[in-house]
Amino acid sequence: MNLILNNMKQNHILLITTLLLSVVLTASISMIDGLAGSWVFNVEQTMPEYSQGKLVFEESEDDGFTGKIVFETGRTITMNSVEVEADTVTFKAYVDGGLVTTVCTLEGNELNGSVRTPEGSLPFSATREE
Repeated sequence: MNLILNNMKQNHILLITTLLLSVVLTASISMIDGLAGSWVFNVEQTMPEYSQGKLVFEESEDDGFTGKIVFETGRTITMNSVEVEADTVTFKAYVDGGLVTTVCTLEGNELNGSVRTPEGSLPFSATREE
């Protein structure tokens, strides 16, 4: 009897683990579908040449992302890394020799978060370009 109960518990745990993994993978897939494309961004409290522009995210061959930042001045910077975890997007780039890290949350057609610069954190927002 105990053997049967133990097997039932193991099967129950396996089923729950499989369902949870399925939910996490579905969330990651929807995030992947929602990030690729162009985003118009605004960084508050920074120099005008860095305050506005576009982010362009593209799916890479390894199921991740690559990206670039195109400032309103026309200057383009390649993102060093793009990481996606659940609904959080983190990307890094060198701007004028300093590493800048942006951490934001994807909510529909909006990205909201902050830009971490050597001088401190600044509010960040972006809207999907239609």
